[in-house]
Amino acid sequence: LKLTRAVSRFDVQILGDTHEIASVSIWNNASKTPTWLSNTNASDAVTINPARFYGIEYPSNTKEVKGGLYTFENYNSDPAVGDDATTCLVLGIRPYGGGTEEYYRVNIHPEESGQSLKRNYVYQVTVRAVLGAGKGNEQEAYESKVDPNLDIDINNWSLDDEGVILTDGKNTLAV
Repeated sequence: LKLTRAVSRFDVQILGDTHEIASVSIWNNASKTPTWLSNTNASDAVTINPARFYGIEYPSNTKEVKGGLYTFENYNSDPAVGDDATTCLVLGIRPYGGGTEEYYRVNIHPEESGQSLKRNYVYQVTVRAVLGAGKGNEQEAYESKVDPNLDIDINNWSLDDEGVILTDGKNTLAV
């Protein structure tokens, strides 16, 4: 039996010395996920909640966030800026060392492709540069119908392709 986490994880990092991460929130999360993997599309019977799921604020000098941001898998064949079906992050970014926080919506999917968030995968969002002004609050960024003023990369990888089996001679634990 291959055990997997039933959630997707998001990690965020910002490059350069001009900006830092102030907050990250998850929007448009699936309301549930199947317990066991199946051959059917997991989103067939799942409702997407078109609102803020939860968010985390970070202290000054935060350049990288690993762990803490999780949501259920989601499949959307036609993601669009400002839609209420594509799972996305709203990034709060401020000038390095302090200043006014601005907000940017980032849909989590490859360029020119549908969204396919899979369980047991990590999605690494790398902000290479802040290209312009963001929005004044999370809600405005979430509802924005224009691409964010960010230069970003989104990569993904499986957390446990093979899993780990541990035994102490008497008991066996599959992870």
